[in-house]
Amino acid sequence: MSKKEIKIVGILFLVLLLVSGGLYGYRYYKMMKERSEIVYINVQHRDDIIAQIDISVDGIYEFTGDYGKLYLEVRDERYHVFDVECPDHTCEGFGWVGKDSIVTISCLPNSIFIFQ
Repeated sequence: MSKKEIKIVGILFLVLLLVSGGLYGYRYYKMMKERSEIVYINVQHRDDIIAQIDISVDGIYEFTGDYGKLYLEVRDERYHVFDVECPDHTCEGFGWVGKDSIVTISCLPNSIFIFQ
């Protein structure tokens, strides 16, 4: 091999290395971006966070507060409370809360607060 051919092979190797590194970096960036978009619902009873729930996973959850039980339904990246054991049911009036909302569902008789 002549010096010219060695230079060409070396340049091609460097270009291939840069392109594959760029593709790997892009895939890693895309994966980390998707991972950071996961939103969690925090369920707080008094001063303690008693649950963190992934908003993208549908389900029904039961919590017990100071007054009684509270049910939380997560569906289609939204959530709401229902069948709450308390005297005023104000927390049920919040309705469905969506992703990236600043609304905090609060059930004062049960001392339960649900927020993102």
